[in-house]
Amino acid sequence: MARILINNSETRPKLAFCLPGKPMPISKNYDRKENVLYTKSEGVINLDDIITYFSSVAILNFKEGYRILADFSDAILELSSEDIHQIAQRQKVIPDTNKQISIAVFCKEDFAFSLGRISEAILDKDNYNVVNFHSKEEALQWLGV
Repeated sequence: MARILINNSETRPKLAFCLPGKPMPISKNYDRKENVLYTKSEGVINLDDIITYFSSVAILNFKEGYRILADFSDAILELSSEDIHQIAQRQKVIPDTNKQISIAVFCKEDFAFSLGRISEAILDKDNYNVVNFHSKEEALQWLGV
């Protein structure tokens, strides 16, 4: 179940830590044959988790025209309105290609879905094609997988 907790607190840890043996809250798997980066967010996700994810993705060697499936169906997003703006700015560190990057966001709840719509509006439409889905099957179909 996904839900968003709006956090208006200005105090936030400066570093994101991952304890040994504890999985990252955002996992990723790049399928080179399909040219799709599958991401899965689980548990409570905050800005630091997302920044760590973007940093780890920035070093991957993607083929031209790759696509992203971002699965937030089992995530609790703990984000402020400022966090949302920072996410859009930091998303630009995803490796560039000459083609527009298609990102399918899958989330079950309306509030998380609305957050994805905000991201659609913030991101540069020339470089990112972001579409939000309530169904994983629809998201995969839209990506052509």
